[in-house]
Amino acid sequence: MDVTIKRIVQLLEESNMTLTELAKRMRIPEVTIANWKKGSMPRHQTLVRISELFDVDIAWLQGLTDEREIPKRNSESEQILDKIFDLMRSYKITSNKLAKELKISYDVINYWNKYCKVPDYSNLVKIADFFNVNIEWLLGRSDIEKKIIRIHDMIASNEEISLIKQFRKLNHTGQEKLQDMIEFLLSKYKRGG
Repeated sequence: MDVTIKRIVQLLEESNMTLTELAKRMRIPEVTIANWKKGSMPRHQTLVRISELFDVDIAWLQGLTDEREIPKRNSESEQILDKIFDLMRSYKITSNKLAKELKISYDVINYWNKYCKVPDYSNLVKIADFFNVNIEWLLGRSDIEKKIIRIHDMIASNEEISLIKQFRKLNHTGQEKLQDMIEFLLSKYKRGG
């Protein structure tokens, strides 16, 4: 039996709750829960709801840690999450949009927010890349917010530098639209093509 299922069974036993009671509280068919014991895995959203119901850390429920208690908030976690959610607000990116871009569940982002749980490193890298920020800044290790790209062996004309400066003045949506327009223009007027 999978560790997640073992821990769900453990929680049921400790709380003297039956499968029927759990199904009613979760508003899911009893047969779904019965299938878990046969090897089917609960969806992530269901695991989040179970962890909330029994007040345990979802990472413990999934067997990723032996720490059962939900992690306490700390200022470092709050600072990292504040930066992420500030970026989302400033670029007008919803949790759904960010989840889609990172290829993760919307519930994961809500979990980060609700429990002040910092995303794992791979998701932090994806977030930094998505918002084009320095991961060291995101982690609070640097004051330099934007990624610095060093371009070797490349000389830009004044017109090119002006375009870059104007691009930087646009909000996220404007930058995306400009990139789409450039792709269109390249398809029509590319040099040598």
